[in-house]
Amino acid sequence: MAGSIFWLAARPSPSVLSIAFPAPALIGDARFRRALYVAINRQELVDSLLEGVGAVADTPIPPDDRLMQDATAGAVRYPYDPRRATQQLEEMGLARGPDGMFRDLAGRAFRVELRQSGADDLEQKTILAVGEAWNRIGVPSDTVFVPPARQRDREYRATYPGFEAGTVGNTVSARDVSAFRASELRTPEKNYQGNNRTGYVNAELEQLVDRYVVSIPLPERKQVLTQVINHLTDQVVGLYLMFIVKYPTAISSRLVNVDANSDIPVSWNAHEWDVK
Repeated sequence: MAGSIFWLAARPSPSVLSIAFPAPALIGDARFRRALYVAINRQELVDSLLEGVGAVADTPIPPDDRLMQDATAGAVRYPYDPRRATQQLEEMGLARGPDGMFRDLAGRAFRVELRQSGADDLEQKTILAVGEAWNRIGVPSDTVFVPPARQRDREYRATYPGFEAGTVGNTVSARDVSAFRASELRTPEKNYQGNNRTGYVNAELEQLVDRYVVSIPLPERKQVLTQVINHLTDQVVGLYLMFIVKYPTAISSRLVNVDANSDIPVSWNAHEWDVK
């Protein structure tokens, strides 16, 4: 499935956050992230925003990746269930206030930020829909569209206090997996540069990453990736939403040498096309 994956990167580490509301502390709890995840009707997002040309994403591995599809066997999946979302919040000890919205464990009001950068219309519509889904279960959200003047502000971009929307390529390379290392954290000492967008660090996950990047035989590589996918989805480090097909193209069966699986315009090698 050529294209990319739309996801929400979570900030589960409260230690690097600064916000007036206590939402970051809740976001640090995987139970809270799981509740928010099952409150999102991802199939509806695909049907309405992608007009059905796409698929729900449970992992970063697309459904037509035959080479690595086995690695999704250990993924924890979160089917749409708003009642379950409410139940999970209540099981955490959260209760609704007079306005019908949940309060934190100390009884204080909170808000969850959904941040999006750039002028991508699909991303903007998606986070508005996600925010509305969370509001319906009693979790108030704030949608923040990063102004152009702040899009190059590394500190601002690295310390988002909730969830940040984005798209990534639908591959699971060694570089993608290595992004979850502590050495990739966007810290002040590194001028907020690094590939770890979420700020999530876990010793067990780092050990798996180290094994994955040095595993050459494919069976061993897939076995380690299975464990990586299990960890990422169990802890809901990111909320994978949908696979986006960027270049759906009708191709005549008479044409040969047409690369229909590329993540770039299908005409990139038009000079090699021929007719049967």
